Amino acid sequence: MEEMLVFGIGGSEWSLSAQRVRQVISPRHVTRVPGSEPPLVGLIAWRARLVPVLALGVRAETGHLLVIEDGGDLFALLVDEVKGFAPVHMPSDGQEEQGSVPPPLDLERVLDGR
Repeated sequence: MEEMLVFGIGGSEWSLSAQRVRQVISPRHVTRVPGSEPPLVGLIAWRARLVPVLALGVRAETGHLLVIEDGGDLFALLVDEVKGFAPVHMPSDGQEEQGSVPPPLDLERVLDGR
């Protein structure tokens, strides 16, 4: 069984493997990066590291930041709300049984800025 973190972005619900989420934090000051293009909105200091912050059409003053590790890289994703954790059961055929868990967010697509 795997746990998924369920969250909302722009009125849609998504999920992400809880193993990839390092921390959920309240919004904090994001240092803007001159000349940056969406989805990059800036940088935050997190545990003595500079972490890029990505936004997908979210209101920063009401959301949360998900600090995510992807292939050894860290980034923070600005989300509207965090719904909580939901289990995903793996049946014997190896296919994920999503049930009521929203679809997983495609991190590759987000990181490519598409």
